[in-house]
Amino acid sequence: PVWRAFKIADATMTLSETAAWHVDRFIAPVADRCSFAQLDRTVNAARAEHDPADAEARRLAALEDRRVTVYLAGATTDGTVDVIATLDTADAIDLEHALRDGAQQLADLGSTDPLDVRRSQALGEMARTQLALDLDASGGGRGVTIYAHLDAAHPDLPGLLDNTQTPLLVQQVRSWCETAGTKVTVKPVIDLAEPHETPAYRPSDAIRERVTLRDRCCVFPDCSRRRVDLDHIVAWESGGITATWNLALLCRRHHRAKTHGDWSYRMVEPGLYHWTSPTGTETTVDRRPPPGTHARRHP
Repeated sequence: PVWRAFKIADATMTLSETAAWHVDRFIAPVADRCSFAQLDRTVNAARAEHDPADAEARRLAALEDRRVTVYLAGATTDGTVDVIATLDTADAIDLEHALRDGAQQLADLGSTDPLDVRRSQALGEMARTQLALDLDASGGGRGVTIYAHLDAAHPDLPGLLDNTQTPLLVQQVRSWCETAGTKVTVKPVIDLAEPHETPAYRPSDAIRERVTLRDRCCVFPDCSRRRVDLDHIVAWESGGITATWNLALLCRRHHRAKTHGDWSYRMVEPGLYHWTSPTGTETTVDRRPPPGTHARRHP
């Protein structure tokens, strides 16, 4: 469609010729069906690889746009107020974890409110209990665990932030790690393509980490829940072993659908799943890194 061609052209207008060629190489084969998010990721990866100075300048400029707006003036008689925020990626990840954990704590205490309502209540509790900033670098602070997917043959190329599946500049990592009070965890190199297995039913921490990095969320069609179980694709009772190539992430609901609801699936290759519904409908779920990002097998 012409409108999609214009969208791609507009997105690449500020790129150098080399970076635009990079985008064309990945997007041209799927231009008729790629999402805007996939296009943006590819453009950002091309800019980070071929125009690193421009990418860093844009990153610094974007930091100036960080803000939080509480629209108290727009409060209505229904008793709600809109809040809109633009945060640093690391701060946003910390906030997401806090809201997720707070919402779960409310559920554990007996709340029957919907998840979105509990998340809003958790934010209110944070506002009431964290009344002063604790900036003492000797304790507390941010705990940073970064899985930066890199090309082993070209470690100087931009990486991929696993949490958001977006390109990652080394300057961004440096700024996070230099923040006062930050605790940095350095992870060893993990080859996601290397098979790992254990004779036990329960997966080891190393296996769990590899499967989680590979799948990222529930692999059931159209599901993106991150509160998940590790499912044996071929059931343990049927001879399926505990191995990276026989494990996948499923949320509790879809874990039960697979176990008791006649849904079945198989792993075509790491991160690519073929599902069959109870009625025989077949669906493919692709958790492999999107084209145009420098996601390799070595985080």
